[in-house]
This record gives sequence, structure tokens and C-alpha cells, in this order.
Amino acid sequence: MTLTVENAVAGHPDGTAAAKLLHELLDTTAALRPQHVAVRDSKGSWTWQDLVAQSHAAAAWLRAQGVRPGDRVVVRLPNVRETVAMLYAASRCGAALVPISAEMKDFHLKAVIANCEPRLVVVVDGAGDKVRPLTGFPVHEIGTVWGELTDGASVPAEAHDPASPAVLIYTSGSTATPPRASSAPPRANVVRRRRHQPGARLPQRRRRLRARPALLRLRPLPGTAVLPG
Repeated sequence: MTLTVENAVAGHPDGTAAAKLLHELLDTTAALRPQHVAVRDSKGSWTWQDLVAQSHAAAAWLRAQGVRPGDRVVVRLPNVRETVAMLYAASRCGAALVPISAEMKDFHLKAVIANCEPRLVVVVDGAGDKVRPLTGFPVHEIGTVWGELTDGASVPAEAHDPASPAVLIYTSGSTATPPRASSAPPRANVVRRRRHQPGARLPQRRRRLRARPALLRLRPLPGTAVLPG
């Protein structure tokens, strides 16, 4: 499956450079081109305006589950629109999204969940009963989550630490316990996966991004997940 994201990058001359947090970049872009297609998967597409609304509704749901700034949210989903909405929803809550490939083996998944200690875990429909025995943290199926979202819901602005990570990505080999690969602050527009030794200092690199829309195609990777920012 291919997920296509039309993404206006940071540094855009008409205002996106002012965005400091990941969801602020989304909101600014949506204000500029609300009816343009933002994200597309095999089942359909959302405009930027739709994506903002979905991310707000998902953020309100996360808040209702007790997600607060500094928390982690594990998402084990394929490349679908809801994954992108959860990314921005977590950012609105000041939480870090931990995207996990749907192909990750159970013993890898168990180690990742234990290591990152998430507030909750979101999985594909039908996988809840299989994943719940692997962890003591709450596990929710994505269909149930989206069925509980409230149209028009939003979350109030809350002070977030701009230096806190927006995304945590774990890599995995065929047998080893997955190390935490990288983290990106909420202001980052691109997340790169990197094999990283636990306990080592994570490099903070800045990239100069071109001021024009970009087309990003994502394909599932075994043991990892990479999401658009």
C-alpha cells in the first residue's frame, strides 16, 4: 500500500515558517490551502481542512484517555490516513507518537512497548486481543477509536515544551531487541530513521527545507515506520 501526502514544507514564504510545533505547521498550511488534498490512502483522501478536523477530534479522544504532555502513544497501523491524523493529534497533546510497523514481530513489539511506556496503544482492527496479552497498557483498535470521535471536537491550547520529541522511532533486526532509533522535536518537519544505541545522545540536526510543496510516498518497511511531518 502506498500513502501519498501532499505536504507544504517549513520555510514557505507565506507563513509556514512561523509554525514552531508540528500541528501548528498543519494548521498554517490548512489555512492557506484548506480544500487541497493533504493525505490519500487506498480508501480515499482528506483535504487539509479535513485533516485538521480529524486531528482535533483524535486529540480530544487522546485527552479523554488521559494523554498529557510528555506521554507516548504507540500506533501499530498500516499506512492509512488515520495514522497521519494520530501524528498531529499527539502533537496537539504534547505527546510523542511511537509508530510501529504492522509487520513487527510480537516479541519486538513487547520490548518496544515496555521500553517507551506509552499511555496507550492503538492497533489495527482485529488485533486488540492479540496485543493486549503483551502489555499492561490500554490497547485500542483504530475502528473503535474513530467510532468514538466527536465531530467538531477540539482541544484547548496548552503549553508544550518545543524541545520535547514529537516522534520516537524504533528499528529492529531479525532477532535483537529494537533500539530507539531517533527522536524529533515537534518543530521538525522531517523524521529520519536511524539505528541508535540506547543511552547515547541523539543528534539534533537542522535541515534547510525548500519552500515549495513536496510529494512524499511512503511504503511499509519491515520493523520500522516512517511518518510525514
